[in-house]
Amino acid sequence: MAPCQPRTVPLCEENLVLGHLLGYRYEAVRQSGGTILPEKLRHLEKLQGFLMRDVLLVSIDIATGRDFGDRFSPESFSIGISVLDTRSLTKTIETDQEAEATIQSYQDVTKDIGFSRWAWQTFRYGKTTCVDPDQAARNITWLTADRNYVLVGSELQRDCELLKQLSFSSWKIADRACFKLDILRAAQFSLQLTHRPSLQYFLETFGIKCKRLSLPGDYAHLTLRAMLLLAVRDWKMADDPFTEVDRRLERNLLRVATQKFRSARIASPPVSTEMPLAEVIEDKSERDDEEEPWVLMPPV
Repeated sequence: MAPCQPRTVPLCEENLVLGHLLGYRYEAVRQSGGTILPEKLRHLEKLQGFLMRDVLLVSIDIATGRDFGDRFSPESFSIGISVLDTRSLTKTIETDQEAEATIQSYQDVTKDIGFSRWAWQTFRYGKTTCVDPDQAARNITWLTADRNYVLVGSELQRDCELLKQLSFSSWKIADRACFKLDILRAAQFSLQLTHRPSLQYFLETFGIKCKRLSLPGDYAHLTLRAMLLLAVRDWKMADDPFTEVDRRLERNLLRVATQKFRSARIASPPVSTEMPLAEVIEDKSERDDEEEPWVLMPPV
């Protein structure tokens, strides 16, 4: 076996948090007495029989009508939300139906019927609803009610600012989150990138072609699935001992992440420690969401 390439990009807080939530990097957290974790995460309950924590992973992506040129009202919002409850990962996931049910995806559009109609016809992973901004905020609050949750995304600072504009109390959605997990920052260690990758590059690294992915609902859903593949890769880099429970959880993560992709596979191509920046496609109408192989990059 070829020797592992040296790791030059250090572990960041996002990697430690993701590992803590899913039950790996346990030794690093245990040895620190939990002090390396943000305060809100230190007392999350473990799920019975697992090191995994009882928490919702909530992927969010928001666009405004301005992001689509002059096609829609500039004051409109499209809010994509995908939710994964870690409780759903405790039982063996065997079928496509069980894998599909693990991630619940929603998309709300405000202030523009035309925008809503187009989104309804285009969004692949859930239901699109046309609502007023206040109702959009209430929908997110309802999804996260009475649970600890972590927000996951690629532009969370911008998305949280847009959340505040939905209603007078919608700022609480971001404020109540236990953590805001920047998935692109986590990817820098796991993929050993010295630069912050684009969302397109992050998705395509795991075989998700996204030239025609236009909607926040699509991005929220696929970002969450790619995060699971990233977690499996990160887990293998952690060098924690694997138990049979861990292996069952790993299989569940992979089944959920690759569900309904006929060409899904775990590949082991050679990986360099420096990868080129992805070419950014600004015109959303040119994006391509055709099915492509999913690739789990090997540890380095």
